[in-house]
Amino acid sequence: MVGCCRGSLCISVYIVVAFYIGLKVFVLWVVCARSESQQGCVMDVSLDGTKFWTPSCDEAVRPFEGQTFPSLAHGIDFYRQYASLVGFNVRCSSLRRNREGVVVKDLLVCSREEFKQAVQGSVVVDGALDQAPVAPKRRRVSNRVGCRARLVLKMGDDGVFVVHFIELRYNHCLCSDVAKPFLRGNRSMDVQHQIFVLKCARANVGPNRSFRLAREFAGSYSMLMFIVKKYAKKVDDCPDYVFRYDVDSQDQLCRAFWTDPIAKESFSAFGEVVSFDATCGTNRYGMVLVPFIGVDNHKRGVTFVMGLISREDVDCYVWLLQQFKSAMGCVPSCTITDQDPSMRVAVPRVFDTMRHRFCMWHIMSKVGEKVGNVLSKDEEFRRALNDVVWCETSSVEEFERGWQDVMEKYSLGDHR
Repeated sequence: MVGCCRGSLCISVYIVVAFYIGLKVFVLWVVCARSESQQGCVMDVSLDGTKFWTPSCDEAVRPFEGQTFPSLAHGIDFYRQYASLVGFNVRCSSLRRNREGVVVKDLLVCSREEFKQAVQGSVVVDGALDQAPVAPKRRRVSNRVGCRARLVLKMGDDGVFVVHFIELRYNHCLCSDVAKPFLRGNRSMDVQHQIFVLKCARANVGPNRSFRLAREFAGSYSMLMFIVKKYAKKVDDCPDYVFRYDVDSQDQLCRAFWTDPIAKESFSAFGEVVSFDATCGTNRYGMVLVPFIGVDNHKRGVTFVMGLISREDVDCYVWLLQQFKSAMGCVPSCTITDQDPSMRVAVPRVFDTMRHRFCMWHIMSKVGEKVGNVLSKDEEFRRALNDVVWCETSSVEEFERGWQDVMEKYSLGDHR
């Protein structure tokens, strides 16, 4: 009975192992098939049936025989960048030095070059063969396939390094675009992120959690461009939908503008007075949210336009207001903003026929720092100032007279 159980258990283990091996082979085949379909490679088959892959890339980044570099480091960096671009890892195989110890020849090979060497089961101690069994080690699958891709850098007579030999064919499929960020040459962090991880370590925050925090703070540019493509698709589906964006010299998103047909109808009905503010900041991408809002007939806020800008300068505001004018077809009669100096220049430059007014809430929020801590907490002063500022029925002469009375009563005539 025990023997039957053991036999059944062994058969079950063999089945599980076989299924696991078959699953790994299937996954490897899927990865290779995906790599062949996504990567621009040319596959050749030799007379003995061996397959070779030659990557297709720009000639400016492809190394060639006879190419010169001012130093060995420049040649190694160029080849590593090429490897990261086409999808394989590079390692240094051998060096040759002269009598002065200067490297005169360097051999760079693919990380899948040669084959894994078998580990011997016995060791030699004091010249005698020790037959003691070696401690079992964890079995690891090797990805060495005997790839012959390599690059030989050799120092010339003038001190520069020349590509003496290069092999651009690989006997294995290269990484797909999805797997390229996980190559050893692409797994790097800049100095700012390294400092952040070091500070997290001082606060007893582990490396995995600190890396996730850094990734959350920095965001993902690929995800941001996915959002851009998503909004661009809305324009194709709905012609009345407006979405425009601009990129900087580094091909990164710096400005965005969008509005929908419902917002356009709301602007045509309630768009005489528009207020826009840039006090909302996005901590993920470091861009500033600029909503254009108004008030409907029920005294509720309604959004007309949304914008994103990377900097609060004149150029960004001018671009945003130009897109607003182009999308809506007209300009509002009055706009209310804060006392931002860039807005003071951008608004009259684009909306030259519109009245520009400053937001009273922003002005009154600065009273405390203008008049001092003692006077700002005086209830009588607050009441007198609010009676002058928030009176909707007073004329210009009445406002100036009331303002002057408050300034003289509390000795604020020379206060700025």
